Amino acid sequence: MRKGRRRAGQDIAWRQVLSHPTALEELLRDFVPEAAPLVDLLDFDRAKVVGGTFSDALLAELESDVIWRLPARARRDCVIYVHIEHQSTCERLMALRVLRYVGALYGAIAAERGRKRGAPLPLILPVVLYCGERAWNAPRRFEELLIPLPAAVTPPVTARYCLVDVKTIDDDLLARVRNALSALFQLEKARVQGATHDVEAVTGCMARERDRSLVEAVWIAAYTVIESTRGPEAAAPVRESFEAERSKERPMALTMGEFLIKWANEYVRTQEREEVLSSLHRAMRRRGLDPADYARELDAVKPLRKVVDLAVGVAAAKDPRAYMRRRFGH
Repeated sequence: MRKGRRRAGQDIAWRQVLSHPTALEELLRDFVPEAAPLVDLLDFDRAKVVGGTFSDALLAELESDVIWRLPARARRDCVIYVHIEHQSTCERLMALRVLRYVGALYGAIAAERGRKRGAPLPLILPVVLYCGERAWNAPRRFEELLIPLPAAVTPPVTARYCLVDVKTIDDDLLARVRNALSALFQLEKARVQGATHDVEAVTGCMARERDRSLVEAVWIAAYTVIESTRGPEAAAPVRESFEAERSKERPMALTMGEFLIKWANEYVRTQEREEVLSSLHRAMRRRGLDPADYARELDAVKPLRKVVDLAVGVAAAKDPRAYMRRRFGH
């Protein structure tokens, strides 16, 4: 499997997990200390993923994993946005990336409000979820990227993101927080440390999770990431745990491979065509291609699965122009 296709599979699997309101609540409540004063004020039952719905050109260029819109329980006018970015490598300029993204998101929100532009803007909480082997040593504040300034000088522009580094999450916390997200973090922590995960601890966390659709998404994410980074042999315990759990619930349990195929088919069926096309356009622009040059050809690609495959192909191709010539003849 090519590197670009592997990365695309991992991104889709993680997006499925992070698009569950239960996962959002578990992430903010248990693993983001900065969000602790907010969690009990928010209405997770009315949370909504809004990624891909803004038309701002800068937002289209910057890859976002998931943007959540969260209303407050008691106040109709209180809304908070949570932007979750999944990283597998340390990015030194992440604070600058967050600054650009948050600024663009605020601009898009203000533009959508129209006549209500004078109203206070909502809080945007950027969260970076890091699942990498190397230590995360990038500055978390934008001002830390600037040249040294006199103590009396306060930078007029600033930004800060919340970091969840899976490798450094305390083992006692993971043992105490028994839900699907903590199970996935245990699997990921074992993977990046090159260790074997505790099967009983992971399955125990899964069994206590109340959101069964999140459980399936977590198993898929764990298997997809481990299989693509360390191979089928390393992912075998995850597959076996998954199939053993499903055999308890259903007499005719699907194998992991069969379930992944079923899940992938369901995933593309549930996606809005415009969202999928938007991802393809971003992939093309990053590789130096203008989507407008292929507007007629892209419009003719109707099945969503083929659009997804095309986006993966553009991202993975050594020569994206040659790849498009092979697909469309120009």
